[in-house]
Amino acid sequence: MLPTSTGDQVAIAVQEVRTDRGAGRATGLVLARHRALPHRHGDRVEASGYLRELRPTVPSEMALAREGFHAILMVQTIETSAEIPSLSPIDRGYRLLGELKVWAREALRRRIATPEASLAEGLLLGGSSGPPFSLTESLRRAGLSHLVAVSEYNVALIVAVLLPVSVLLSSRYALIIPLLGVWLFTLLVGSPASAVRAAAMASLAILARWVGRPTDATAGLAVATVAITAIDPTMIEDLGLQLSALATAGLVGFSEQYTRALARVWPSLPGSPGRIDG
Repeated sequence: MLPTSTGDQVAIAVQEVRTDRGAGRATGLVLARHRALPHRHGDRVEASGYLRELRPTVPSEMALAREGFHAILMVQTIETSAEIPSLSPIDRGYRLLGELKVWAREALRRRIATPEASLAEGLLLGGSSGPPFSLTESLRRAGLSHLVAVSEYNVALIVAVLLPVSVLLSSRYALIIPLLGVWLFTLLVGSPASAVRAAAMASLAILARWVGRPTDATAGLAVATVAITAIDPTMIEDLGLQLSALATAGLVGFSEQYTRALARVWPSLPGSPGRIDG
């Protein structure tokens, strides 16, 4: 099993396929979907269910094809093998991150009642599979479904928590703390394109602070997007990257107008034109 970004689907590297006609060796990636899948990277599993090929008319499934997937398995039963897998150091790191995410999710559910726990999971860990349908639908109708999707909001929370810690340490190299925190979080949530883009922009802002240069959101967005698509050209067709980049460009482009409009309604807003803070 490989790491993925949501709670109800995992990537499985196929080794054998069994049907009514017999069994045989096979290779390739299959996306398995179920509400209660195990989440340990590297586990050997035996799953049964309905297997179908990716549909060329569905953009999201074509995006899966570009990532190397061949089919989707709607899981009916799944069992984890007792065999201890032999993992590489990188796979062990992914497994540790997966176990950390499971621990954090269970800790939230122990301390917060449902559906608030599911909402907290989406805000802090990303992913929209946890909340019940009624809550997900309410968020969608209110235009707030982005709150449970991994985006700048989640990355900003990490920076907001770790940046003051680095400032207290009174060392230039302390900025490595929020930098590492941002990328560890991105790996933890499965590295979706939107999170990678947000992490890249946050990293540029942190590095600019480290060398004493002013930050520029427009330049940061451009450099981050170009760097991501240069490293992986297939990402340019990723809908998550496209939408997050366009949304960020809109916020950056209209931020001054938003600020002035808010200042007319709320003159005491910190940072409003004509207001001197401090």
